[in-house]
Amino acid sequence: MAEKQEYFVTGPMYNPAHPGIVLKDAVVDALNLSITQAAKMLDIDRVTLSRVLNGRASISVEMALRLSKALGTTPNLWMGMQQAYDLWQAQNIKKIDLSAVQIFPRNDEENLIGTQNL
Repeated sequence: MAEKQEYFVTGPMYNPAHPGIVLKDAVVDALNLSITQAAKMLDIDRVTLSRVLNGRASISVEMALRLSKALGTTPNLWMGMQQAYDLWQAQNIKKIDLSAVQIFPRNDEENLIGTQNL
């Protein structure tokens, strides 16, 4: 059996597409599937899939697992797309106010999460 290719979304993107829109365009529409047919193939509720395909619901871990099996991809592909979309939205659309967030004190020789120069 062929080894699955891992895909990761890396680096900044300009307004990445919601992964549900990608799924709709690249899979459901391309294969001429109805939402009902695709939902049945994924063993999920039609309304749930419709919300994802229309960008109103996020790709959950469970959905990523289902999509990876059905499409021969990896869950990381779907989770990476969702993460890139969510992060871009938070930074550019929602513009979350971080002004009240305080930096944790740390010793110059140690870092709380084990990395240098955050």
